[in-house]
Amino acid sequence: MKKLLIIGGAGFIGSNACYFFAKKKYKIYVIDSLSYASNLNNIKPLILSKKIEFKRVNISNFNLLNQFIFDFKPNLIINFAAESHVDNSIKSPTIFFKSNVSGVYNLLLSIKKFNDKYKKNKIKFFQVSTDEVYGSLSRNFANEDYPLYPSSPYSSSKAAADCLVMGMAKTYNIDYYISRCTNNFGPFQFPEKLIPISIKRSLNNDSIKIYGSGNHKRDWIYVEDHIKAINKIILKGKVNEIYNIGAQNTYTNKFIIKRILKILKLLKNKKIINEFNGKIEFIEDRLAHDFRYAVNTNKIYNHTGWKIKNNFEKRLYETVLWYIYFFKKENK
Repeated sequence: MKKLLIIGGAGFIGSNACYFFAKKKYKIYVIDSLSYASNLNNIKPLILSKKIEFKRVNISNFNLLNQFIFDFKPNLIINFAAESHVDNSIKSPTIFFKSNVSGVYNLLLSIKKFNDKYKKNKIKFFQVSTDEVYGSLSRNFANEDYPLYPSSPYSSSKAAADCLVMGMAKTYNIDYYISRCTNNFGPFQFPEKLIPISIKRSLNNDSIKIYGSGNHKRDWIYVEDHIKAINKIILKGKVNEIYNIGAQNTYTNKFIIKRILKILKLLKNKKIINEFNGKIEFIEDRLAHDFRYAVNTNKIYNHTGWKIKNNFEKRLYETVLWYIYFFKKENK
């Protein structure tokens, strides 16, 4: 049985990945630093049922990370660990480069050392990146060869990590994959990003805040579809390649908020919730706020056959319901 190491497995996308890969034929170990946006309770059922094992490890600590990798001897490492909130990166950029750049460097250095020692059992590395490395596009779609033009400390740290992976992998003969995905939504996301924070504020009888005009555009993909794409790349993708992942659900932030409020109104009519605040407050725009992200996904389709059904409305409804029950449980 192959060994899979999931890094950042108590975070949003990582938690969902744990549930997905736990159904596959892997022996799985999960490590996470358990920062503010992580929650060990997300994956506790998997730990208790012994479908995965967990250890608290910060990838910024090279010695601890290296010792763990040499002890576990994984065949594949998927790195979901990242500081990802753009607002926080603007306020405190240092922690983003420590985690997103130095942490990735430590991973690559440890893999290099491991592969030098165990030449017949080399580790493959999967770096989970973001479409934000391409910057704002006024029109068209960025393919994998599109220039990197990051606009924030967050996106620049992810672009730097991508370059580290490509450069060190070429020098030290490390097999890698890089995926660049659009905006994720779904269960387990810490309530600071647009969808969960908007649901939380509305349920708490606060107005929902939107930067600027609210016309900034993002492509939204349900988190499980993202994980399925990663799995397809592992199974059928080519090593040492970059793959864009997107759902072609490009909507303005204002549209997303209005859809959430429509769902909340429906749930109130069904008496699933009692009250919600339907007010939207437009606030001063964020510094260097990218207007539009959009990626071309022809490559992943051509190489792996991956595609998704357009299920945005259904998945958004399910996501709103999930957070309603999550916040109720949190407030007990």
